[in-house]
This record gives sequence, C-alpha cells and structure tokens, in this order.
Amino acid sequence: MSDVPATTRFAILGPTASGKSALAVALARRVGGTVVNGDPFQAYQGLAIGTGQPSEAEQDGIPHLGYGALALTEEVNPASFGERVRGWLEPCATAVLVTGSGLYLRGIWNQLSQMPEVPPELTARVRAWSGILGSAALHRYLKAVDPARAGELHPNDRSRV
Repeated sequence: MSDVPATTRFAILGPTASGKSALAVALARRVGGTVVNGDPFQAYQGLAIGTGQPSEAEQDGIPHLGYGALALTEEVNPASFGERVRGWLEPCATAVLVTGSGLYLRGIWNQLSQMPEVPPELTARVRAWSGILGSAALHRYLKAVDPARAGELHPNDRSRV
C-alpha cells in the first residue's frame, strides 16, 4: 500500500483463538510490516504451545518480534510489559501489534495510573494467608475493608482478591 505513512501502527485485539495472528500476518504482508506481540504470556520462552505463539509456518515469512523473548523467571506487570513492547515497536516503520488484553494494551500505550509499589513481604504474607484460609475468607475480609472492590470480584478470583 503506497498510502501508508512512514511510521504506522496497527493494533489487533480480540479474545483467545479468534484469528488475530492470522489477520496480523495478512495485514503485515499487505503493508510491509512487522507483527509485534502484545500478549505477556506469548512473550515467555518455552510456552509456545500453551500460549498459542504463532509457529514458523503461521508466521509465513513475516517478521515477528516479542514472541518467546522473556525468560520464564522474568516477572512483568502491565506497565513493565508495556515498556518492553514499546521497545519492540520502536525500530518498526510499520508494525501490527497483536494483543488480547485491554489492560496490557493500556500499559503498551502508557495509559496506566501510577500505582504504589507493594512490598514483597506483604505480597508473600497475603499469598500465605490465601493458601491457609482460602480465597473466600480473603474475599470476606476485602468486603469488610473495601466493599465496592469486593463487589467487583468473584470470591474465587484468588489473584485479584
């Protein structure tokens, strides 16, 4: 396409197994672009099958960045992963970003509010409580201290509770 500007970004979002990767390859072929991963799970090495990373055949000769790029020991959150993805996007004149998560997309677009750091000791303590008491008990506690947030979460949503 000759009418594509010098630096162009496309974003394809959608649920798991909805055909985003195939669409990204077709679009990248048409505009001469690179497919850039915006899914934190597909960014981890060694998880290609479990996360649906596009195989070499599915990549169909189109350059792909950010798939299998992170060590399994590297922890990311929406902000840190967004920074990583912006780094992958930077050298691309034309990029097709593929992601399924609106939260991580906001991290990629640097649209997250600043959150205070949670001390690792506190995180470990709450995880231990969850293991001993269960997520339902923690949900009851959350309901006592923050009823609005508790109302947004299912009692079995262990990671968010």
